[in-house]
Amino acid sequence: MKTKQLAILLAIAAGLGGTVWVLQKGGQDSWQATPVRAGGKVLDFSLNDVTSVVLQNSTGTVTVTRKGENWVVEDRADYPANFERVSTVLRGLWDLKVVQDVKVGASQLARFDLVEPGAATRVDFKDKDGKQLASVLLGKKFMKKSDGALGDMGEFPAGRYVMPVGSGRVSLVSETFEDAEPKAESWINRNFIRVESPRSIALQGSAAGQQWKISRESASADWKLEGAKDNEKMDQGKASPLSGALSSPSFVDVLAPDAKPADTGLDQASVLTLETFDGFVYTLKVGKTAAENLNVTVGVAGNFSKERTPAADEKLEDKTRLDDEFKAKLKRLEDKLVAEQKLEGRIFQVAKFVLDPFLKERSGFFAEAKAEATTPPVEVPKPAAKPAPKPAPKPVKPEAESAPKPAGEPKPAAPKPAADSAGTKPAPAKPVKPAEAPAAPAKP
Repeated sequence: MKTKQLAILLAIAAGLGGTVWVLQKGGQDSWQATPVRAGGKVLDFSLNDVTSVVLQNSTGTVTVTRKGENWVVEDRADYPANFERVSTVLRGLWDLKVVQDVKVGASQLARFDLVEPGAATRVDFKDKDGKQLASVLLGKKFMKKSDGALGDMGEFPAGRYVMPVGSGRVSLVSETFEDAEPKAESWINRNFIRVESPRSIALQGSAAGQQWKISRESASADWKLEGAKDNEKMDQGKASPLSGALSSPSFVDVLAPDAKPADTGLDQASVLTLETFDGFVYTLKVGKTAAENLNVTVGVAGNFSKERTPAADEKLEDKTRLDDEFKAKLKRLEDKLVAEQKLEGRIFQVAKFVLDPFLKERSGFFAEAKAEATTPPVEVPKPAAKPAPKPAPKPVKPEAESAPKPAGEPKPAAPKPAADSAGTKPAPAKPVKPAEAPAAPAKP
């Protein structure tokens, strides 16, 4: 009997303990999910049927559409989209798996940034007929504390809360979808011109002095300023940075092709022309500055050698290899020309610092000889200044001028009373006798 009673008491205690744990756990994390659907897909739609992706939130909207085999950004007049970005977001949401289901009531959705309009980012997938295939809200990011060896390093995003539109089902996923932002400039393809090994660079600017041309005979030779005078010495340090300044540039945004020239400043543009040793000719028209960016149009031409000229001492066994290398290079140049010519007709906003080195005056290439000319005269006065103080104390000799003071004293004017002693007044003569007191000892 006692054994049965003990067993019953233990069972009751275990049940009470479990109830207390559940209540405590529920009180601490009542909002947390139970992993009911962990591993399941968040969305269900046909990936191949998607021809349009629309992203929107309270800050803006962007639409990316597939036209033929290419994706374009509708908000930028169908400018080519960044395919890697489109693919990452599209496939990432199609294959999105649930880490945890979060049981949340409608009143708590704002806590996870899953209400519209608001902080949520909505993503819609549509087919060629505009039919909606799926929609999802991307909410607040799940932050996790860093427990590194160096101690508390703060928090970092480790996931995101999402909810299919209209489902009321909130899930925590491991992806953060940093690229899923409705900013049109973030979705455009940033491939731009690449000016490799320029032979000559010329500027026809709208400002005074911005007309110049520099050239060189080979990629390793010094630059020469066209029309330089004998007294105009070129500073290679001011020209050499231009050699690779446009080897891998980018741009910030692209404007509509029908933007008015008066608004972009392209009606009075400066023209920058670069010719390369490979046969490319780039013509850049540079307009006004807008928010630290310059409005720029691009023109690209190419003139390549179609046949290889064998060397005089070329060996027969090298001919096939050299011919193949020449053909491969020619193919690369032609492909590059085709790709870069697609940039023509659009207005790009290029960061000002990219083109500033080219938009200089002709005098900006000269060595600064003025600084050397002014240096010697500064040192000359220094030795002359040291002996100058020495004669200053000598003017103390005015003591020689003070000598006349004893000569000009009235006391030695005693001869005048002597002249008076010769007259009838004897009284003045008596004071003279005491002055002759030394004559008294001569009486004995």
